[in-house]
Amino acid sequence: MMKTKDVAEMLGVSQKTVRRWIKLFQLPCEVNEVGHYIIKEHEFRQLKTIHDDIKNGRSIDEMKRNKQRGKYENMVSSQELNDKFNNLLFQIDLLDRKIQTKAEDIIEIQTLQHRREIDEITDSLEKFNQRLSTLEQTLNKKADNLLPIHTKQHEPVKKRKLASIFSL
Repeated sequence: MMKTKDVAEMLGVSQKTVRRWIKLFQLPCEVNEVGHYIIKEHEFRQLKTIHDDIKNGRSIDEMKRNKQRGKYENMVSSQELNDKFNNLLFQIDLLDRKIQTKAEDIIEIQTLQHRREIDEITDSLEKFNQRLSTLEQTLNKKADNLLPIHTKQHEPVKKRKLASIFSL
């Protein structure tokens, strides 16, 4: 909590100007038993915003219209805004790091899973090749056993003598 004198010194204006702004913009400042204003942080931020607007050339009538629209109700000091902005940037950086770590973990898990799948497929392929070799060997053995039967040459059939007589 600050007194009117403290606020006036901080803003570089007179105490009378601070009192006038409080009345003009109807700021909800407390009044002590002697009748002096007790200005809290929220009201100080509003007074600082009013001071900055006047320095930037805005008219009091325009500022009163903005006050009626609620412009000065929820104003935040530039330092507080910078602090909140820096905090927000810090949180974004933290989230970015977490996302990066998560992505790396997911890639690692997927790589391991793919490696297992490749190993399973390789094992299946080896088993298939072994079975194929066994089948080829079995087929070759059976073919060797059957081959002499099919390869026997037929002996020429002796023609009958009688048939040879008629063929003349």
